[in-house]
Amino acid sequence: MPLPSASPRERIAREAAGWLAKWQAGTLDEAAFEAWRGADPAHAVAFARALAIWQQAGAAPAPAPETAPAPAPARRVAGLAALVGAGLLLAAGGFGARAFAWQSAQSVVGQSLSVALAPAAHAQLNTNSRISWRFSGAERHVWLEAGEMALDIATPTLLDCGGEQVWLASGQYNARIRAGACNILVLGHGGSARTAEGIAAGPQQNLLIAGGHPAARAASALEVAQVEAWPKGEILFEGLALSAAVDEYNRYLTRKITIVDPDLAGIAVGGRFTTTDPAAFLSALQLGIGVKVVPSANGYLVTR
Repeated sequence: MPLPSASPRERIAREAAGWLAKWQAGTLDEAAFEAWRGADPAHAVAFARALAIWQQAGAAPAPAPETAPAPAPARRVAGLAALVGAGLLLAAGGFGARAFAWQSAQSVVGQSLSVALAPAAHAQLNTNSRISWRFSGAERHVWLEAGEMALDIATPTLLDCGGEQVWLASGQYNARIRAGACNILVLGHGGSARTAEGIAAGPQQNLLIAGGHPAARAASALEVAQVEAWPKGEILFEGLALSAAVDEYNRYLTRKITIVDPDLAGIAVGGRFTTTDPAAFLSALQLGIGVKVVPSANGYLVTR
């Protein structure tokens, strides 16, 4: 039985492995590499993602650029290709630094951070979020690594979110990673989000990516209101189970809320509150559903 043909992403990953193997062997033609890299934004993305994974893995310091690497045996070259298939690439040296230059930003718990990505691109990070980006020549690439961001772009941009590459037209978006899945909400008019498989979402629609399986669906008015609330320092609930509301609020708090009595977890709650201070939310719980809120060393205990 013939083997299935490689997907475009797998093919690009193998090509990237080949370039890295040539560099490791000291036979890289940098001009040819730059031509390959500039031929398709997906080529640059493959290298950029590889570097980010390498950095997260805590790779050892790269050798000095003037130190020529020793020729790599064939097994090492083949090993690089295998590592690409496994989602891990090794990059090193001055060449790697030039090829994979990134900028990054991170917000802490409770912080909303405004970031200028380029003259025509702006991101706002929600609590405990991290992004990386590269805007160079024709390449416009943003990677949401963790958390949530609002994104306003005037030119088409490639977004890496939840393990999927998504092409964004000029417009406004909200992207959030939760439990390994990514949700991209297209806001305003004229925006659109499209995956390599052709799954697309337009204004007031969600593009959901979970386990490599993207799907599009209409966004509710509440969903739109919720993602428009957090950049203003607000959090919005409507008929949400108390346990889910507490989980959402705890994203913003260093002193967490804990539901002591499990019978309270399913009670529906609602309202608009500030993300910086849970006092009004806790007061509403006491007045609205008759619970007790007891301060503790690490936060707040909710019980009967």
